[in-house]
Amino acid sequence: MKVEGLNPKEGDWGVSIAYVTPDLSCLGFSLPYQSSEEQQRMAVLTGNVLLGLVFGVVDPEANDPNEQIVMGARAFITTKQIDTWLAELLPAVRMYIADNSRAF
Repeated sequence: MKVEGLNPKEGDWGVSIAYVTPDLSCLGFSLPYQSSEEQQRMAVLTGNVLLGLVFGVVDPEANDPNEQIVMGARAFITTKQIDTWLAELLPAVRMYIADNSRAF
């Protein structure tokens, strides 16, 4: 982000790891990455199938509140099912970032 001239404050962005349980019954995501809590994040992911990254960045200059958080996802392996699961997680991760952002 710094290469692009962006310098978001901590809490104004988040990167979570999306996963599904081995029996495919539960879709979830880790809390956004923080280096100080890496062990806790890994404990949640252990034993699950990792799908990809779900991320968001707060844009405090956006005029429309619905566009204030820019979201995206990147699959570790691209399949239609994984893309669908990641798309399903985008609103949940967006809400988490919005609830914890300092930009609002």
